[in-house]
Amino acid sequence: MRADTTVQKNWLEKFMDAFARAANKLPSPLMLFLIFFVVTAIVSLLLSSMGVQVTNPSNQQIVTVRNFFSKDGVVWFLSKMITNFTGYAPLGLVLVMNFGIGLCEEVGLVKAALKKFMGGMSPTLLTVAVCWVGCMGNLASDAASVIIPPMAGMLFLGAGKNPIVGFICGRAAGSLGFHSQMAIAGTDALHQGITNTAVPIASNNPALLVEVTCNYYFMFVSCIINTIVCAIITETVITKSFGEYKGSAKLQEDPLTPLQNKALGRTGLGILLYIGVIVVGLLTGFLLTDDGKINGSPFLGGIIPLLFGMFLTAGLIYGFSTGFMKTEKDITKVLAKKTGSFNTYIVQVFAIAQFTALFTWTNIGTILSIAGADLLVAINFKGIPLFMAYMLITALVGLLVSSNSAQYSIMAPIFIPMFMFMGYHPAFTQVVQRAGRSWLGIISPINVYVYMIITMINETYDPDFTLGDILSQGSIPYMLGGIVVWFGQVIIWYLLNLPLGPGAPVMIGDIPLTI
Repeated sequence: MRADTTVQKNWLEKFMDAFARAANKLPSPLMLFLIFFVVTAIVSLLLSSMGVQVTNPSNQQIVTVRNFFSKDGVVWFLSKMITNFTGYAPLGLVLVMNFGIGLCEEVGLVKAALKKFMGGMSPTLLTVAVCWVGCMGNLASDAASVIIPPMAGMLFLGAGKNPIVGFICGRAAGSLGFHSQMAIAGTDALHQGITNTAVPIASNNPALLVEVTCNYYFMFVSCIINTIVCAIITETVITKSFGEYKGSAKLQEDPLTPLQNKALGRTGLGILLYIGVIVVGLLTGFLLTDDGKINGSPFLGGIIPLLFGMFLTAGLIYGFSTGFMKTEKDITKVLAKKTGSFNTYIVQVFAIAQFTALFTWTNIGTILSIAGADLLVAINFKGIPLFMAYMLITALVGLLVSSNSAQYSIMAPIFIPMFMFMGYHPAFTQVVQRAGRSWLGIISPINVYVYMIITMINETYDPDFTLGDILSQGSIPYMLGGIVVWFGQVIIWYLLNLPLGPGAPVMIGDIPLTI
């Protein structure tokens, strides 16, 4: 819901309006991704007919385009269509987290907690807090994309701010700050493993293998910068663009009853006990790896089920304590009511999953990455232009390859050895790749979580909220800020040759490639 204005618009506002009009002319998500599927299939036919192929420098194998219209393509689709859908990871994540969050919302826990604990927070401080939590959301991996935006919307509503701005702020902070955090996360371990797999392609020196903390200093600082920039953009641009909330949704202004306060106390105790069990599991090593490490542990691998369990525990305790639920049958009714609103989203995911699977199967993404690396070598980019180009290629490929790990698995064996031969440490290549993924994806219309957010906003706050609204006024200002933050920080780190993390320099220096 954008604010009406008769004031002369500046160039940015005009650009956002034009972008919104273009986005709103796109077909429905279902048709959009079906079109993407057909186009990808046709492109695979054309490229395979032309004999397009590249050599993967990581293993010297020839990579060719798989033709969807071949017998192999038809057999692949017939045998994988169902599993493409049921195995699409974001679908399960969204539905499972929706069970937990939806239960808490339906029984009234969220509204009661907001009244109890957030009533005295200043609106500006609330924005900063949401931005920081969004940037730190990487600790919960993709779960942050499901949890933070709706929570931010309710927090903004409770503070008298536009809840749609809260949704947008939570989403933007999580997107721009996905690779920013003040603690080591599963993403760090994931990147470390992929990087160290690619290092031996160029060097047999174990001193060039990276640790899980190799980007920690850089990410710690970027978390602070992204929080500040995201909060400034939200308060000065997004709030103005969307104006005051004029919808009917609101938190009840009645004070909490003694029964609600008692239920909140029981819920808080239940959450503490739940967290205590997890802590015991960590201290005893039950939730750690066999050698006692947290990276790659059941704790990090099971962070989504653990979060779901926390929300479920809180919702059940509060619901039964207030009398909102009286028997176990009420649990099913509450969960079914909340999940029913996601029927449209499930239909959309069917088309999204088919397109994503086809794009991966055809090898088009792999060929694009290898061709991009060959282009950089051909034009002899060095220094700042080199890694700026790499960030741009990473961002562009990221528009099509939604999985961060899948993209890095493709690009790392290509770019890490290439950068190492040019004198750049693997930790620097890794941080450049992560920075490249963090600024352009926010305007991508193929991000599955965009449609989840639109569904939530349409259902609760504004039935007329569109894809154009979230990808223009709700994304472009953050994207421009992300360009300044991520490109600027990488350049400064490079020019000052600052350590990226403990024992992780920008340049290889005197470390020999071979020993």
